Amino acid sequence: MSTPPLNKLSVKVDGNQLIFYNPNNEIDDNIGVTFHRTLRIPDDGKIYPLPPSLGSFPVKRVDDYLDRVPEAWKKQGGVFIPLYQREAMWLEFMNFNTEYPHAMKIAVGKVNALSGETWDEEIKLRNVQDYVVTPLQPWLDGINAGDGYIKQFIAMPLGGGYTVEGQVTGEEKVGGCQIICYAPNHEKRLKQFAPKPVVQRSKQCEKKSSYGSDLQSLNLTPSFSIPSSNDCVNSLFVPPSASGSSFGYVMPQEEMCYESAPSSSSCVPSLMDHTILEQELSKCTLDDDECENDFLDYEGTEERKVSGAKELGLAAGGKMKQQIIEDPYGPSFWDEMTKARIFIHIVNSEMYEQITGEKVPPTPITAQTYASYNYPWFDFYNEDTGSVGKSNILSQVKSVKEVDQEKYAWPQQNDSSVQINNVTTIKGSFNKSDVRDGDW
Repeated sequence: MSTPPLNKLSVKVDGNQLIFYNPNNEIDDNIGVTFHRTLRIPDDGKIYPLPPSLGSFPVKRVDDYLDRVPEAWKKQGGVFIPLYQREAMWLEFMNFNTEYPHAMKIAVGKVNALSGETWDEEIKLRNVQDYVVTPLQPWLDGINAGDGYIKQFIAMPLGGGYTVEGQVTGEEKVGGCQIICYAPNHEKRLKQFAPKPVVQRSKQCEKKSSYGSDLQSLNLTPSFSIPSSNDCVNSLFVPPSASGSSFGYVMPQEEMCYESAPSSSSCVPSLMDHTILEQELSKCTLDDDECENDFLDYEGTEERKVSGAKELGLAAGGKMKQQIIEDPYGPSFWDEMTKARIFIHIVNSEMYEQITGEKVPPTPITAQTYASYNYPWFDFYNEDTGSVGKSNILSQVKSVKEVDQEKYAWPQQNDSSVQINNVTTIKGSFNKSDVRDGDW
């Protein structure tokens, strides 16, 4: 039996965050992945900006519940997270040190979320780049739909024909989300340090609870306002908490300028301002007519229909403006021997409670409610890098609404348009010729 390489990456759970790390290297070589709750944007043909975070999903290790998980999970290992049907999520990638970049392949039901091709573990030149490069790519909110936009990740049960996996492969056997992380070639990294990002995204709207366990009542008032500023923020660093979850805006130790769009009077709130926003939103719950809960009877196995406990996959939702940044280093920069992968099982609220004994908090507020209080949305772009091309496979994937229209004679979700007047623009930057400062 061959000896595994000493520099193989590993994965661990730290609070509500996955950490890819090198056991034989310093902490600088680590990268955290967080799964954020968010607003499900309307599927109305419009292209929306990035919605905020409404807290992070809890991440549980399969091995801690071996007496209660499905048999297939025992073989697959990994972790599991709970989502409601039709709930949206986005992924955040946070490098511990920006001079240690990583390549991340993201799959939904073992269908690549950027290219639409079936799962493989090679890094090579392809028609459509099938991995993101961090820290240049701080977030991913959905599948690559080309032309600078994505279709939002939406959780749906397996067996109903909604998921990306089902539409691309014709089967819904895998579900969940899969991630593989690659470190750079050691020598090449030393020659070319990674760029330092302008921002670590925090569309954060969470309180002290990382999953919104304090969501109790919608207690917002139209008079609530967020102070604004057009100033640059210099050398402000907010370290992650011990649990791995972020609180407020997480900013690296770099100079950061935020520009507001479309109104110059509305800019990114300061850390204190945003804490106020978190505290208000963390109280939110919904009336019955605003909830997007597990209320529809979808097709599936008889066992799923009887118990109500379902494994979920990821489907396509509404369109969102998001640049997927082209790899500026090229495939040969990455070391295929230095990698780690993980299977993220997704379950509905009932299955999560059956396995863990824990209740899942209520669903977040709707996009319509959020926008009515003029809370901020976000736009991130990088003029110094290219963008990943269009996937002909994924561009053909039907959204949840489109599948609904084929199945039912009436709407199954609220897709009324949202008027957005508060968009915060965040500019990224990258220059391979930048000169690095060292210790003097």
